[in-house]
Amino acid sequence: MKAIRLIIILLIFWGCSGTDNTKGQETNSAQGGKSMDNIRKPAVSGMWYPSDKSELKEYLDTLFKQAEDIELDGELWALVAPHAGYVYSGWVAAYAFKQLMKDADKYRDYTFVLIGPSHRVSTHSIAVWAEGAFETPLGKAKIDENLANKLVSSNPSIEFNKTPHLQEHCLESEIPFLQYIFGDDLKIVPIVYGDQSASLVNILTEVLKNLDKEYKTIYIVSSDMSHYHPYDVAVEMDKRGIEYVLSLDTEGLINNVINGNVEFCGFGAVLTLMEMAKAKTGSKVALLKYANSGDVPVGEKSRVVGYAALAFTQTEENNSNDTSIDEEESTEYSLTDEQKLYLLKLARRTIEHYIKTGETIEEKAPKDPEMLKDRAVFVTLHEFGQLRGCIGEMIASQPLYKSVISRAIAAATQDPRFRAVTENELDKIDIEVSVLSPLTQIDNYKDIEMGKHGVYIRKGYRSGVFLPQVATETGWSRDKFLQELCSQKAGLSPDAYKDPETELYVYTVVLFSEREFGLK
Repeated sequence: MKAIRLIIILLIFWGCSGTDNTKGQETNSAQGGKSMDNIRKPAVSGMWYPSDKSELKEYLDTLFKQAEDIELDGELWALVAPHAGYVYSGWVAAYAFKQLMKDADKYRDYTFVLIGPSHRVSTHSIAVWAEGAFETPLGKAKIDENLANKLVSSNPSIEFNKTPHLQEHCLESEIPFLQYIFGDDLKIVPIVYGDQSASLVNILTEVLKNLDKEYKTIYIVSSDMSHYHPYDVAVEMDKRGIEYVLSLDTEGLINNVINGNVEFCGFGAVLTLMEMAKAKTGSKVALLKYANSGDVPVGEKSRVVGYAALAFTQTEENNSNDTSIDEEESTEYSLTDEQKLYLLKLARRTIEHYIKTGETIEEKAPKDPEMLKDRAVFVTLHEFGQLRGCIGEMIASQPLYKSVISRAIAAATQDPRFRAVTENELDKIDIEVSVLSPLTQIDNYKDIEMGKHGVYIRKGYRSGVFLPQVATETGWSRDKFLQELCSQKAGLSPDAYKDPETELYVYTVVLFSEREFGLK
């Protein structure tokens, strides 16, 4: 089953353009010393963007002036930007790179690690251009050879391989934005996924997590979104995909990519950032701009490509993988009845407003400080006692009241197992909200208390979660509960929970429903 899932992913994302299935044969051992061959010449200059230096500078100047300056919460460490022709996506990409421009002196000595998909050449490896420079009309962007070669030497699946880069447009499209800001000071490491399989994504993610502690880096992920759908269909698909990224819901994103409900041609690179974010304390993701090719004068609304500019930030310095919580947070989490009622009514208003208008409700920030704390939330819908939708997040990424709003919409419209809730069903559904305590990592699965603990399991980038009530509703033993979690939710072998490399986390839940309070 795992193989089928990966094949589907590869078909989706290699389909962004014609694929040359020839394996790149130039690896580090074949490169020899530095030479002009290590200067990667532009492949899409004059097509994707102007080939004249003055014209390109003037074009970029216009794009940056049009982009809004958006304040971020926390320290910037990664950006996602689109890579289509500048006439279509350049104005969206400028929203991402403007975050660097406004504080250029701070980032001048950073290395920019660019990651994207190989659209034309298929290799089961990660291709790094490890020496020389990438040339554009604005000059030569130097390779940070120290960092690049550290990457190449870190794993056999990461190669100095020029072939996938030669005609690839996804990284080249981002470099002029960086050159405009940093000029000759710019240092880069260009990386493309030869394929976006689980194994390669896991390899690069783990390598970057380790190197992240040694180098001053900003990651630039290059990806477009939905491809060639009618305008309204594309907007709905992309909105769903963005929600999964904002909530760091890797499982939801993977499942919806496989089901065709979401498209990212740089899926593997986006997933890499999401997994890295989970290992950082206080990670947040912000949407800077969304648009598609139908939003520009030359675009056609009948067949569009989606674009998003996203920023990844960290609000605390601790960069540890340890997700355990301190003594104060380890006390059992609780909410008052008044707080529960507010959240249930908010979920109801949110769903009704979204189903009727297609727009997210505008809710003023509550005065209650508990509503303003970042909390992870699941929203579950039932209809005549049967499950009608359930979407949630394991990593808290936004204030509690905002989490309820986003998860309520997702449960009603984005659960891939069900069609979207209709207006005729609004009186039939009842709403249940689960607010999660912070995750605590455990070393022994026998420490799990059935009925009390929910469990989050992760191995590589595969993960799954069961709420505590699953044990109560099924009557499963601890082993049966964990076997089903591994196989059914995470796509792992049933006994993966016994593997020392598998991470296990427990949490408690404050669960409350409309029925409990007589609202249904």
